[in-house]
Amino acid sequence: MADARDITALCEQGRARLILRLPDHRYVIAESSDTSFLDLCESYALAWSAIDHWAGSTAAEADKRRGEYNELAEALEEEVIGLIPPYGRGDG
Repeated sequence: MADARDITALCEQGRARLILRLPDHRYVIAESSDTSFLDLCESYALAWSAIDHWAGSTAAEADKRRGEYNELAEALEEEVIGLIPPYGRGDG
């Protein structure tokens, strides 16, 4: 089982990737401490870990698995955008 430091590291890895992928929302992403948001950051880091793993794999199913995890990462990005208050999205 992962300890609190591992979970925090995963959250911060996910947050950093999200900032790179969603630069228009970087300030809100950097400052958010909502539990739901932090869970998404952790999930995002794990999804990218799997993408990286399958990108380096020569297994027959590697392309399929990488595609599945890419879809998951994109869905998590959409969830993150959905959690950003309207004033942080530029539409309010």
